[in-house]
Amino acid sequence: MNAPHPLANTMDVQSWFEEALVQHQGQEFGAAKKLYERILEVDPNHFDANHLLGMMACQLKDYDQGLAMIKRATELSPRNAGPYSNLGIFYKEINNLALSLDSYNKALELDPGFAQAYYNRANLHRDMKNDELAMADYNQALSIKPDFVDALVGRGIFLFNSKKYPQALCDYDAAIAMNPDCVDAHFNRGLLMTRLQDFAQAHLNYKTALKLKADISFLLGEKLYSQLFIAEWSDFEENAKRLATGLHQCEKVSPPLIVSAVLDSLPLQKRAAEIWSNFNYPVNTTLGPLKPKVKDLSDPRSKIRIAYVSADFQSHPVCLLMAELFELHDKTRFELFAFDSTPVKPTAQSHAMRERLQSAFDVWIDIRGLDNQEAAQLVRDHDIDIVFDLGGHTLNSRIGLLAYRAAPVQIGYIGYLGTTGAPFMDYLLADETLIPEASQTHYSEKIIYLPCYQVNDRKREISSKIFQRQDLGLPQNAVVYCCFNNTYKISPSTFNAWMRILKAVPGSVLWLLEDNPTGRVNLSHKAELFGVDPARLVFGQRMESSEYLARYALADLFLDTHPYNAGTTASDALRMGLPVITRVGESFASRMAASVLMGVKMPQLITNTEEDYEAVAIHLGLHPAELVALKNQLKAQMSDSLLFKPQEFARSLEEGMVQVLQRATQGLAPQTIRIAPRRMSSSTETLSN
Repeated sequence: MNAPHPLANTMDVQSWFEEALVQHQGQEFGAAKKLYERILEVDPNHFDANHLLGMMACQLKDYDQGLAMIKRATELSPRNAGPYSNLGIFYKEINNLALSLDSYNKALELDPGFAQAYYNRANLHRDMKNDELAMADYNQALSIKPDFVDALVGRGIFLFNSKKYPQALCDYDAAIAMNPDCVDAHFNRGLLMTRLQDFAQAHLNYKTALKLKADISFLLGEKLYSQLFIAEWSDFEENAKRLATGLHQCEKVSPPLIVSAVLDSLPLQKRAAEIWSNFNYPVNTTLGPLKPKVKDLSDPRSKIRIAYVSADFQSHPVCLLMAELFELHDKTRFELFAFDSTPVKPTAQSHAMRERLQSAFDVWIDIRGLDNQEAAQLVRDHDIDIVFDLGGHTLNSRIGLLAYRAAPVQIGYIGYLGTTGAPFMDYLLADETLIPEASQTHYSEKIIYLPCYQVNDRKREISSKIFQRQDLGLPQNAVVYCCFNNTYKISPSTFNAWMRILKAVPGSVLWLLEDNPTGRVNLSHKAELFGVDPARLVFGQRMESSEYLARYALADLFLDTHPYNAGTTASDALRMGLPVITRVGESFASRMAASVLMGVKMPQLITNTEEDYEAVAIHLGLHPAELVALKNQLKAQMSDSLLFKPQEFARSLEEGMVQVLQRATQGLAPQTIRIAPRRMSSSTETLSN
């Protein structure tokens, strides 16, 4: 320690302290630390210097010094509630929740009117899932201090997590009214608007938050996502470059799903997934190691227990593809468990799908009320051998439970198109088109190569309703291009390519899904700016699944999006005899439609460049006879295609499961697995009509 300052007086100490506060608040921690230490050399019992130096040490993750200094502050001023409240923050930071709660209780015992301590304790109760206590503390903090903006935002977050969206919105709006520059209120309001699918409002909130504080974790990606949903591209290219730069620098700039729609870069998509997984789902060893049980796989009585974890067990693209697979699993060899976290939609269609799914599983377990550790323990309690995560980094996914090592083998499939970047995921299902061998290094999982990646349900109902073009606003005698992908998949480059195609094919129209009103308006305006009559964009409403499939009969050609391809919509179009043109990229999401086309033996519709994509679409639009021949070829090959052979898919997947489980029981690390195509048996497998 430096020598004391013998000439220092009270005025010196006060000036040093005032300067230390300025430096501390400006996050100039080195300068602030020197000033606090200078004060303590002169006056070791200076309460504020001990207290704030301790808080700063905690901010810098120097927990030993932080704890010592804050405890020293409580000794110097034992009736002061402030240090106890900050001790609560410290203990919460190091995950000692019991001591954190004790500290907040002590602070409130000393000062029952301490609004900040109620707020801090409310956040702790929220994290501990003590919902009633959390709400009571937020309310108490706000009753003491009605203009407590942080408490309004905190209660809003609590209400949002409880799915009480209108109440959460009221709190965010109140916080913004009190402090228009409250960045947390704008950001969290944006998340709420995204959940409510009001992407125009979400974009405004994210835009404001970004102006106020550009480095909020994952904000830039959320803003880009909202922009894509409403086709608002004014600063899209600039933000896409910022996104790439941030990922190169390992910054928390975007959720990984959004990166797939913006950047066709395997290294950056993997980086985004790793950052997201490490931040949200770090590997957790609380439940201890898990050893696979040795099974005699030749014994028919020794069934392999497989579990599917999903938040989409209803009428959702995941289960529209997978429903028949669950029914086709060999129940003499495999026992099926569903771990369900679905926020069920109250529709007849979803109800019917859930009934069908529940009848396909041997055991159905509701995990909606469980946290990830509890759910992981439940998977372990059922001695699951292999667990499939069907959500990845998508809304409501429960991939976090796999961070606890819920099963000896953990596999990702279909709900998320790319690597999870999670070290606890062992395998990812794919095919050679989706992940060429040279690309494996960009996936954290080992790959199980199947003959065809996408499974399809032959039992999908197709409406017998006969649609007429005029009924849906389509021209009777012109080429109808279509794309029913969600609007967020429409990148500026894809849309520009579409406009050039329409210009080159007289009278042609582009039939799109009306995802949201703002997106429709913006796309129409962009067509006009491109010199294309906005009337040549025809927007279709969402329909019940069977009618949605039936209306594909009115289109001539499906134009895919890039870099995020069609998945279910691509196979839907092919099922209905509609050819799909895609542009292949390097990432999983940008190779999805190519995989689907290879599944129906139509590689001539896979293009490698934007120019080739446009050329094929224009050529077929100008040569209707060739388009008819293409449709006839597709129809002729459909019955012999791997894409619509769920029974073949089930057997290939089961063969893969046996291989990976054998490796696990032998203590061997995951490795690439390749399943050879099986002999086709087309006579027993037909599509529903």
